[in-house]
Amino acid sequence: LFGKASSDLIHGASKYSVYLYGGAMLLILIGFVWSWYYSAKELVLTENELIVVRRGKSISIPIDQIKEVFPGSVYRSIRVFGSGGLFGYLGIFRNPEIGYFRAMAGDLSESFFVVTAKRKYLLSCKNHTELIDKLHIHVPEKL
Repeated sequence: LFGKASSDLIHGASKYSVYLYGGAMLLILIGFVWSWYYSAKELVLTENELIVVRRGKSISIPIDQIKEVFPGSVYRSIRVFGSGGLFGYLGIFRNPEIGYFRAMAGDLSESFFVVTAKRKYLLSCKNHTELIDKLHIHVPEKL
């Protein structure tokens, strides 16, 4: 693919093929940058909130709004918009049992769901069972 396009550029290809090649490369670059920018770096649990730290805008989930926390994954889910593997599982997914959710998970073997009144999140971190236990301690009456 790249060899032919490069060869066409050197030997006078039509403008259409040059634009097509340039557009494809631009889309690949945008996808790469988007995935890197929105991938989760770490989870921080404070007394009042669970923060998903990302290179872009971090997401804060207030502890008092969390209704449910349980282990889960993207298996049997359909990716509506996002990335399914490059820098993690990012974006909007739909699962027949859970419905729509936002995924920001790196390691699916360490992933879990956080359900609030407004949204559902799929997150992951090392020792996710410890974080789930800590969330249960913070809001025992809701979980």
